[in-house]
Amino acid sequence: MGNSSMGKEWGLLGFLVLSLCFLVSNGQNIVCTQETMADIVFLVDGSASIGLENFQQIREFVSLLIENLEVAADRIRIGLVQFSDTPHTEFSLNTYQNKEDILRYIQNLRYKTGGTFTGQGLEFMLKQHFVEKAGSRAQQSVPQIAIIITDGESQDEVGSQAQELRQRGIKIFAIGIKDANETLLRQIASDPYDQHVYSVSDFAALQGISQSVIREVCTAVEETHKEIIQMSRGCNETAQADIVLLVDSSGSIGASDFEEVRKFLHAFVDSFNLRPDKVRVGLAQFSDRPYQEFLLGDYLHKTDLHQKLNGLIYHSGGTNTGRALTFIRENYFSLARKSVPGIVIVITDGESNDDMEEPSQRLRNLGVFIFVIRVGMGNMEKLRAIANIPHEEFLFSIDNYQELQGLKAGLCNKVCFTVLLQSEAFVPKFADLFILVDSSASRQEQQTIKSFLSKLVTQLNVGKDFNRVGLAQFSKNVKEEFLLNTDKTKNEIVSSIRSLALRSTGDRRIGNAIEYAHKNFFTSATGSRVSEGFKQFLLVIAAGESADGVVKASRAIKKDAVTVFAVGLNRADADEMKYISSQPHSYKLGNIPQVQQKIKSFIDTWEDAAVARECIFDVVADIAFIVDQSSNIRSKNFQLLSYFLKNTIRGLDVGEGKIKIAVVLYSDFPRADVFFNTFNDKTDILRYISSIPHGRGKTYTGAALKFAKEHVFTKARGSRRDQHVQQVAVVITDGKSTDNVVSAAAALRRSGVTVFALGIKDTDEDDLREIASYPHKKFVFSVEGFDKLHSLSNILTKTLCNEITDSIIPAALQSFVLQDCKKTIKADIYFILDESESISYKEFDDMKNFIKKLLEAFEVGNNHVRFGLVKFASRATTVFRLHDYNTKADIRKAVNALKIEGGGTDLGLREMIPLFEEAVRTRGEKVHKLLIVITDGESRGTEESVEVPAKLLRTEQNVSIYAIGVKDASVPELELISGSPQRIFYVKNYDFLDEIKKDIITEICTFEGEIFS
Repeated sequence: MGNSSMGKEWGLLGFLVLSLCFLVSNGQNIVCTQETMADIVFLVDGSASIGLENFQQIREFVSLLIENLEVAADRIRIGLVQFSDTPHTEFSLNTYQNKEDILRYIQNLRYKTGGTFTGQGLEFMLKQHFVEKAGSRAQQSVPQIAIIITDGESQDEVGSQAQELRQRGIKIFAIGIKDANETLLRQIASDPYDQHVYSVSDFAALQGISQSVIREVCTAVEETHKEIIQMSRGCNETAQADIVLLVDSSGSIGASDFEEVRKFLHAFVDSFNLRPDKVRVGLAQFSDRPYQEFLLGDYLHKTDLHQKLNGLIYHSGGTNTGRALTFIRENYFSLARKSVPGIVIVITDGESNDDMEEPSQRLRNLGVFIFVIRVGMGNMEKLRAIANIPHEEFLFSIDNYQELQGLKAGLCNKVCFTVLLQSEAFVPKFADLFILVDSSASRQEQQTIKSFLSKLVTQLNVGKDFNRVGLAQFSKNVKEEFLLNTDKTKNEIVSSIRSLALRSTGDRRIGNAIEYAHKNFFTSATGSRVSEGFKQFLLVIAAGESADGVVKASRAIKKDAVTVFAVGLNRADADEMKYISSQPHSYKLGNIPQVQQKIKSFIDTWEDAAVARECIFDVVADIAFIVDQSSNIRSKNFQLLSYFLKNTIRGLDVGEGKIKIAVVLYSDFPRADVFFNTFNDKTDILRYISSIPHGRGKTYTGAALKFAKEHVFTKARGSRRDQHVQQVAVVITDGKSTDNVVSAAAALRRSGVTVFALGIKDTDEDDLREIASYPHKKFVFSVEGFDKLHSLSNILTKTLCNEITDSIIPAALQSFVLQDCKKTIKADIYFILDESESISYKEFDDMKNFIKKLLEAFEVGNNHVRFGLVKFASRATTVFRLHDYNTKADIRKAVNALKIEGGGTDLGLREMIPLFEEAVRTRGEKVHKLLIVITDGESRGTEESVEVPAKLLRTEQNVSIYAIGVKDASVPELELISGSPQRIFYVKNYDFLDEIKKDIITEICTFEGEIFS
């Protein structure tokens, strides 16, 4: 299946690939430009499953691709590896200098046959072909491309080998034929997969995708080339960073390998523009203890720096990496610049004797990025705990110190990319301001308005990349003057305002003007940068009272995260202006300089957004944000997600004794650097979120939820659960989980954590329901795309605070409302529980806990409420009757002792008839009878429909039946049982039973109250 029509996701820095990236000749063939330089190595499957005839198709396909390339020693170089049981070099990148020799070789290519060891082939290609001695020009920043062609499952592991290739900056295309496993192809290929993975049904179909493949290869080459140029230019000219090199100098290294490190350090520092205001470098060595070699920028010039590197002494000794990380945090980054990215590069070959995880977390909490180069066989798992994620970007692995030189270009590019990306977080944030001017103002008022606006714009930093300004006038209708994407300079905008001709078109309709501005002026098409996280402001200037309603339009625009300034002249209605504005931004245009200053000040400092009103009233909670960082979420989208997180957290009242925040990031596995006891200051949390890079890997949401339960919502990590502080998780994902999320989500909710689930783009609503607490309309959110997230941050902040407040207040409120019911109700209540084989032990425990909690809502005894219990599977079993126990303690004990037996699903309603007849005799007076049925399936193989005994119980014995369905329960059958939709409850999972307890008690009390009255 070709993918030439699929959309493009542009390179790391998002610049466009120029149309010159390929040329079309003869209306058919696509060739890379004549200037294109690249090293391309083919890895061809020669295993037995291919067959000689099909291998010929592969020969022809590879030849067809090469025919379209400009092959020469100083242009495109080609290498070829064939793999089966073992990989074999057919020819290297520096073997042939012209296309004809290569095509002749491929024509006679011998077919190997054997097994399919793709992982070995990938590793061989990296070690034997993408190296300088085999002709690779990676050191000269020439794009490196690998094209893999295979027809089946690999007999060995491919993930780590492919990751190592990608780490070195090699772009990988994976072409699968016939039975090739799509998952395997994705494990191998670079992302985005729609550009790098191809799958065809048979060998004959290969020729059909050749043009598409060559187009993507040419695009990738050009893109990579531009990235490298842009990156090195950016690093050399504009990048600002503080980089600390932390070098292992322990006994396992030896003097000759230490010289290799020294050589690498010389080459590495030469890649940067070393100036006090640009890139500063510091260096420390470590063995048993750390050694301060030179602090950040502690050299006179580049020559002095190289002399310091020449003077490094090899220390020998043990390996205490954790201690060294703490040392550079306290001694190097305490002197680092606050407004530039901080980078650490750790070069080590051994296992540390001390803990590294906590010291590295504390560095990352400062916003420092940690790169790790592992040399040799050091413990990869422990090093994963140090390096930033995604590990493809931050964790490098080489076999020996001689390979360090080959790593320089790839590492420099990764460091440059991180520096450039993170520098954006330090750029002052600007805003979009749209102005609505009342055109019915008098001539004198018009002069006042124009003077006020021209002075305001003069005081603001206005421009395309700074604060953007748009303007329209309104009365009955709206007339735009210039939009947010105007090409006008600041002076031209001021000039336009001064010469503005205001002409009234009828009655003043402020509501209509706000609604029109909301729909037409705050969009990407008209220059709004809302989806990039820029704050949106609307300034409404009115000369009098509105002829239409302003409530609906004002509420809608403010709900969409637009802050509204309302400025009224003398005849304006003060109350109306207050309603239009986002409080406290309602102003009367009396003291012009004062109003200008207030508006300017707020636009300039909007990042310090006020805590949402709903969050002010002593809201206390522990909130963990569990954030999907998988490959699905591209760099640009992850940036939008980061803005959203920051905006949400800004609205929360964070601090000691208030709300505490934790952040879990996950893809292939979860990680937390920020726990509830990491930060008390909101500013520190926001800085950390700004420093989170986008990730790689699959979406293991289940593992992330399990991790949160076991490692985040714990006392050791600052959770205040034992102080009865509410525990909240907010899960943010854009795709279906790779692992089973149901049991992990249920376990998290069972532990007392309220779970919100936010889905972006293609996330299935049902998947979110598996994660979230009940009811779903309260705890599930979804948006169509990342650019729509901005309008949700306000809503999520308020919902979080309302939920925290609601969970504290109702306990007291409910006990007050239901107190009367608890004291006066007399009833006989039977539970009938499903114990069929579809129910796990944990789910059965959920039912038992539900009964025990329901028990607490009523007075128990012969003169109050009596409880009995029956369980059912293939048949019904009476556990205890109504008159067996007289106290809550005895009933609780009996419920605790309850065991699950398993079997089919026969609801056993027929057996309830004699039990309720017995109830009348043992009670001695007429009280109301209730039956609470809990089931997760449909009754099967029974002699009669459930409707028959249920109807008898309801009509002949006056039993009120409450039917609770879980998971796969049949809702129509629940209705047949209860006889009324009012007495049906349905929940997705057993742990949700606790959530509907309040609803059931209220329903029983109000329903039974009506009967008794």
